Amino acid sequence: MKRLLILLFGLILVSSCTLIDFFTDKDVVAEAGKAELTRPELERILPKNLSAEDSLVMAKQYITSWAKRMLLYNKAMAELSNEDKNVDKLLQEYKMQLLIYRYQNKYLSERLDTVVSDEEGMEYYNKHKELFVSQDGAARGRYLVINKDSKNLKAIQRAARGRDEESVQSFEELASTFAVRYENFNDAWLSLPDLSREMGCTFVELKERLTESDVVELQDSLYTKFFVAVEKVLPGRVAPYEYSRRKVREIFLGRRKQELIAALEEEIYSEALKNNELIIVK
Repeated sequence: MKRLLILLFGLILVSSCTLIDFFTDKDVVAEAGKAELTRPELERILPKNLSAEDSLVMAKQYITSWAKRMLLYNKAMAELSNEDKNVDKLLQEYKMQLLIYRYQNKYLSERLDTVVSDEEGMEYYNKHKELFVSQDGAARGRYLVINKDSKNLKAIQRAARGRDEESVQSFEELASTFAVRYENFNDAWLSLPDLSREMGCTFVELKERLTESDVVELQDSLYTKFFVAVEKVLPGRVAPYEYSRRKVREIFLGRRKQELIAALEEEIYSEALKNNELIIVK
């Protein structure tokens, strides 16, 4: 403990020299009980391109963290009963689970069919729409930001509320010419939480505005922001297939993984019985 404190204090005093210079003649840089932190161990965790000052800062942080961990371990060893300190069985179980997990991943990576066609995806979606009720809601459309004092603001407001082709074209032209920012999300679904962050409003406010209208207009101290929805799904409604495609794929892959692992376990079990590698005493 005394050695640990002396070395930590020494680190504070030598901020003008390099870490390597300071530790040149010290193989052990910290001790906590019987545990030792060596200079090569410390050097391995330090990036090569750090300045001398940054190296010292990082070294001090690492030594302090290492010391606290070792001292806490020593305290545990002193205070816990022999029964509590016996973790061999837990470590063996963890090792077994980790190796099984790694082997399963290797097995799946070599055999899993990751292709989910739209035909089979749509079929599953239509049969299980209750699984695709959106909790957050989603929308796709056009998003525009313009200076709030722009002389073209009223023209954009009129075009945003029009649903005919001429209004849509006018909105596109005005947005392309005068907008500070313009994003066309006609083909990309956005969740309402993501959209609310873009609009600079709360999720609740956005949900209420989209419930009332397909056009959301918000203003802050500098800009007026528009979102013109071409399609929307409010929270609690079934999301369209295009928005749910990723979830459909995850369901299919999850099911295929389970089937492959179950087949693997059954195959291993059957082979073990056949080859007398497994004997069950009745």
